[in-house]
Amino acid sequence: MAEQVASYRASVVELTRDGKVGVAARQLLSQIDTLLSESKQLADAGRLGDANKKMASAYKLTVEEITKLRAGQEVFMSLKFDTPADEYVYEQKRFGSSLTMIDMMIGEGRAEGQKRKLVDSFVTEGNRLRSLAEAEADSQHHKEAVVLMEKASGQLNKALQSMGIPVF
Repeated sequence: MAEQVASYRASVVELTRDGKVGVAARQLLSQIDTLLSESKQLADAGRLGDANKKMASAYKLTVEEITKLRAGQEVFMSLKFDTPADEYVYEQKRFGSSLTMIDMMIGEGRAEGQKRKLVDSFVTEGNRLRSLAEAEADSQHHKEAVVLMEKASGQLNKALQSMGIPVF
């Protein structure tokens, strides 16, 4: 999740130079940095659960506010990996971050009743795809594993979107 927040944070830094949203982006950057600092302090103190919650709050804030700041804009992000195995590791982390966010949103009551069944079905399918990806990676088929992990993350994105969370 820290890697994702860092990549989104870089986008916020770019937005600080924008004439229309620069002031709001600078305020957002300050909020993000505060949450990241608090998360690090908690982790350093051995309070990993609290540190993860703080990091998840930073992620949520960043995604929601970038969505608002970039409303009406087309956004492109590209990542470059040295090997398919490196990309697979990244995809695993992205999946884990999304699971953490889903747990937080469920804890906030954003998946009540029928919506919870929908969220659970997306998570179940995501986990099924992740298991298939792990088998591919274990067989050193990392390109195939990446494709499966992207599909798995797509399922979690649907779960988050069904709870009202904007996902890139």
